[in-house]
Amino acid sequence: MAPKSVELLHTILRGALATAAQRGHIIRNVAALVSPPLVPKRKQQVFTIGEIGRMLGVGDRLTGTVDGHLPGADPGG
Repeated sequence: MAPKSVELLHTILRGALATAAQRGHIIRNVAALVSPPLVPKRKQQVFTIGEIGRMLGVGDRLTGTVDGHLPGADPGG
């Protein structure tokens, strides 16, 4: 299982067990005794200005729009 998935499950389980302990259903929250795994940080990937322009151009061609507007539509209003 991926570290991020384990971290998420640990957070959910720790919260559920904390509630159970507060309500007296369990004696202690064993999930609080365990550290979640370290999740490595990933470098964020972003689109370049050129890539965004190409995607918008493809969208215009696929929808039949001209400069983001439908043909015959009044772009000013």
